[in-house]
Amino acid sequence: MKTCLYLGCGRDLMPSDDEHHWINCDKFPLDDRVRYADVTRLFDWTDGSVDHIKTHYTLEHLDYMAEKYAWHEMVRVLKPGGTLDIRVPDFVSTVETWLAAKDDWKGFYQIIPNNDKTHPEYGFGNGPALDNRWGVLLTWIFGSQSQPGLYHVNAYTEGKLRGMLHHFGCEITTLERVHHRDAWMLQAHARKKTGS
Repeated sequence: MKTCLYLGCGRDLMPSDDEHHWINCDKFPLDDRVRYADVTRLFDWTDGSVDHIKTHYTLEHLDYMAEKYAWHEMVRVLKPGGTLDIRVPDFVSTVETWLAAKDDWKGFYQIIPNNDKTHPEYGFGNGPALDNRWGVLLTWIFGSQSQPGLYHVNAYTEGKLRGMLHHFGCEITTLERVHHRDAWMLQAHARKKTGS
């Protein structure tokens, strides 16, 4: 059975099956099915002990020092030939969307009843109003900042993502732009090179 980590899973849990044992991890677990793990300190896993890592919408939350440790740790725990599935906001597309959006500050403050973390709009300053610069700013540039961990302090372009994967000894199998959550993301699938 393959050991698979979902780092920064939030509420999006991966179910285990006959071939994959998924360990859903987050630094801020919102559910008792989620294991606490800091992506910069994966000390619960030994070198080369993990078959697959999925991390979607996590790396943009790490400052530049933490980013270095996160990449090192992810690659350290992967087996040679182990795979990475990474998704991050495409910063070039985000900036283009921001520039094209209206600048009317409409609905900037949206109060969620009783601070309800299950509300579909929880975590957005003015909801996913991506036709408004302030919606783009808080949704994809700075993060909602509505709870711990929901701050964006980093960004990725295709060139940076390619460079990081290469620097940390990974071979890209696919790298594409995908439309998700009403915005463009970079989706990379990569494999840890043997001997790395």
